[in-house]
Amino acid sequence: MKSVICLVVAAFLAVTANAGIVITEVMPGSLHDTGAANGDWFELTNSGATAVNITGWSWVDNSTSHAKLVFPSMTIQAGQSILCLDESAANAATFRTIWGIDNSQVILDKTVMGDFHGLGKSGDGVFIYDASNKLVVSYSWANSTDGFSIDVYGGGASSVIGVNGAYASSDPIPDVASPFLVPEPATLIILGLGFVALRSSKK
Repeated sequence: MKSVICLVVAAFLAVTANAGIVITEVMPGSLHDTGAANGDWFELTNSGATAVNITGWSWVDNSTSHAKLVFPSMTIQAGQSILCLDESAANAATFRTIWGIDNSQVILDKTVMGDFHGLGKSGDGVFIYDASNKLVVSYSWANSTDGFSIDVYGGGASSVIGVNGAYASSDPIPDVASPFLVPEPATLIILGLGFVALRSSKK
């Protein structure tokens, strides 16, 4: 019986580990007049209760002509967000300054990710695949508003200052977004383990 419970728990952990990775925000059209910080970007967040190793994972937009771009070998901790940015490493520093992002936050610039696929303002998508090429999560949009990120966590509306942590950047022509500001993740793993324990107690 113990071996069965262990297998169920192991399977649950494997499923929730990947399921915890979600796309929480997308910026398809910046208004920044600072050319060093107006690149498209999207944010991934580990909403689960356990770390997820994304080594070998990749992403692509909805264009069939684009090759998948592979993430670097890394682990996203529970509750952690990372940001994929269409800027060089040097320009990413300016991006951090404009948004007030410290160096402890992980930004994967195109120096690391390769040629970033530009995100279309009038319809596009982000598709994340695991190391076995299985789709983990995706998000598509039909349109967006220049200068406002898409608050995927908030249901896909344009970001609004003060909602889900959104604020205006310090650029003379600011954008509105909430990079690295995501509500605390749900502890799905705890609920799952509780379910397993309940089932075992009935045997």
